[in-house]
Amino acid sequence: MKTAVFLAVRTISRRLPHKIMRQVGGKTVLEHTVARLRRAEVPQDVIVCTSTNPGDDIIADMADLHGWTCFRGAEDDVLERVYRAAQEYDIEMVVRATGDNMFVCPEHIDWMLEKHRQAGVDWATVDGLPWGMKSETFTFGALKRAYLYAEDTSMSEYLTWYFDQPQYFKTLHLEARQEYRRPDYRVTMDTPDDLEFVRRVCQQFDKRPSEITTSELIELLDRMPDLVAINARVADRIHDKAIRAKVNTRILAIPRSTDIRMQDAATARAPSGAHLARIQTAGFEPLPAIPVTPEKWIGDEHPVFIVAEIGQNHNGSVDIAKQLIDVAALHGVDAVKSCKRDLACEMTDEAWKDPYVGPQSFGNTCGEHREALELSAEQHAELFEYC
Repeated sequence: MKTAVFLAVRTISRRLPHKIMRQVGGKTVLEHTVARLRRAEVPQDVIVCTSTNPGDDIIADMADLHGWTCFRGAEDDVLERVYRAAQEYDIEMVVRATGDNMFVCPEHIDWMLEKHRQAGVDWATVDGLPWGMKSETFTFGALKRAYLYAEDTSMSEYLTWYFDQPQYFKTLHLEARQEYRRPDYRVTMDTPDDLEFVRRVCQQFDKRPSEITTSELIELLDRMPDLVAINARVADRIHDKAIRAKVNTRILAIPRSTDIRMQDAATARAPSGAHLARIQTAGFEPLPAIPVTPEKWIGDEHPVFIVAEIGQNHNGSVDIAKQLIDVAALHGVDAVKSCKRDLACEMTDEAWKDPYVGPQSFGNTCGEHREALELSAEQHAELFEYC
């Protein structure tokens, strides 16, 4: 099975611009990361996946200089970029790594690939490692399904969330061995504090950063808590529930291509003549028409009035609700319907206070979870104006 590591990388970064080009020990973070990934024995190649944005030309130039395989694709749609790269190089199994994880663990990549194949799953990862050592594996079949059937790929930089959904994919969460389990350690590089941490760590070794083993790094951090403290307070965006609420990772039953996904509302409107004939045959008089707007009426003598149900909470994100409105408008419906609950009337105090903690939780109790999901009255007013 042809396997490759796909290193998704760009120069743009909100919290630490050009982080992959920062110098650590005389070389760039990107150079150290590629060298470290090449230590994994099972993958046949490391493919640098960057965008066609001119700002990322420096990545392609560096790849050319070092003889790395490089693919350039979509700027913001990481799912599309990785899918096109896998197509280009005929890759059957993908290991996905990111450019801000200079200390990614190559030993766990090989172990994860072995377990992934034995289990016959779509996607796998290793839990419990320090934050910044993880990677993930997925088959080309799973990648193709995610790309073709995901409802919205505009925020697929958070690619893990698209695959870590057991309702859509066969997933495998492996547990790191006890000697490697340090989930509270942060060794990724996304902020100035992280960069300071990485540089200080590398100064403790008389070897290249790519040659520092996972065991050596963990042993160092265990005995030098002052190093751990450098970036211990940095919040990682992957745990930000506000961001998670904005990312629509729903996998559709049919491809998301709008020309085959949904029938236009115009084709679903029954001719009024035949409809009236059926009413008269049954012995009923046509119901009086109700005006909705000066141009639009509802009644037996008018075309079918089509209402699109756009749901209730939208993960608390008004942007997701607007996306559904956009799709409905694209296909010519007459109106959209949304709902708002009165949680104070709907839930007892006991139900409100029930603990509700888990990966899909938006609050510590059932009430807090439901409240976080619910759109406010102001947001509903915003949707009304948007329509």
